[in-house]
Amino acid sequence: MVSRSTLSATSGWVSIMSWFVVYTPQIYENYRLKSGEGLSLFFVIVWLLGDITNLVGGFMVHLLIPMLILAMYYTSCDVILLYQMYIYRNTSRTASVEALERGDTETIASESQRLLPQKPTAQLEAENKRQSLVNLACTASVILSGVIAFILNVNKEYSGTPVLHSTKTAQAVGWTSAILYISSRVPQIIKNSKTKCEGLSIPLFCFALCGNISYVAQVMFESTDRDYLLVNLSWLVGTIGTVALDLIVLAQYFYYKADRIAVEQQQQQEE
Repeated sequence: MVSRSTLSATSGWVSIMSWFVVYTPQIYENYRLKSGEGLSLFFVIVWLLGDITNLVGGFMVHLLIPMLILAMYYTSCDVILLYQMYIYRNTSRTASVEALERGDTETIASESQRLLPQKPTAQLEAENKRQSLVNLACTASVILSGVIAFILNVNKEYSGTPVLHSTKTAQAVGWTSAILYISSRVPQIIKNSKTKCEGLSIPLFCFALCGNISYVAQVMFESTDRDYLLVNLSWLVGTIGTVALDLIVLAQYFYYKADRIAVEQQQQQEE
C-alpha cells in the first residue's frame, strides 16, 4: 500500500513544478502579442506583494533552501510580468499618440476596437502553434515531476506529524499573504468582464489551480493533526480561496470564448 509520505512527496513536487511553470505561458503570450493588456495591473502588483510576504514568512518558519529559492523565483517572475506590461503598454500608448498627431483616425479607431494588434491569419496560426507547444511542454514537466517523485518515494514510510515551527509574527505574515493572494484575483475578474479574457493565457490559472490543489493535498497527506493544520491554516485558507476564484476565471474564459472566436472570424473575413 502506498504510504501517506509517498503521496505527500508526490503532491509536493507536482505543486512545485506547477508553480515553476505557471508564469511561462503568460510571459510568452505577452511577448508574442507584444501586449500587456491581458492581465490586470493590480492583479500582478497584489500577487507580487503576496509572494513577497510569502517569502518573508518562509524565512520565519525556516523553510528549506529550495523552497526559499522557489519563492524568490516567483517574485522575479512577477517583476518580469510588470516589466512587460510597462514596456508594451507604453509602446502602444506612444503609437496611439503618434497616430493622433498624424490625424490617422483609422489607426486610432482600430486600436480602440480591440486591445490586441491584428495580424495575418497565417501568422496567428503559427504563433498559436508555438504557444500550444509551450503549454504542452509545461504540462509534460508537471506530469513528469509527479511520476519521478512517486518512483523515488514509493517505498517511503510515514513518519508521523512533522515538527512544528511557528511564531505569532510568522502567522501574521501568513494571513497577510493569504489575504493578498485571494484579493489579487478580484481585479483580474473585473478586467476579464471588460476584455472578455482577450490576451489572457488561461494555462496560467490552470497551473495555479494545479499548484494550489496539490499543495493542499500535500499538507493533508502529511498530517491531519489539529495543531499541524492550525499552523498551516493561513496558507490553506489562502490556497483554497484562490482556487475558488481561479475557477471563476476559468468560467469567464470559456463563457467569452464564443465572442473571441467570432472576432477572429470577422478579422479573417476582412482580410
